[in-house]
Amino acid sequence: MPVSAEFTIYPFIEGDALPPHVQAGIEAVRALGIDVEIGALSNTVRGEAEDVLRALHAAEGAAVAAGATRIVAIVETVE
Repeated sequence: MPVSAEFTIYPFIEGDALPPHVQAGIEAVRALGIDVEIGALSNTVRGEAEDVLRALHAAEGAAVAAGATRIVAIVETVE
């Protein structure tokens, strides 16, 4: 089943570069071969549910290890 997942990694840190904890989460997803759309406040991944959920799990682990304090994810089915 195809899904779309939007995830936000906290805390926000102002500046031109992505904070290290956000970058770690994004890189963990990319390491699985899944594209990430980087937005101003959140990031989005799309694909089969199993792949997207695995990607979210990887992003969460990497982001927390790099200093994230909260990760919020919304997963929706795509028709």
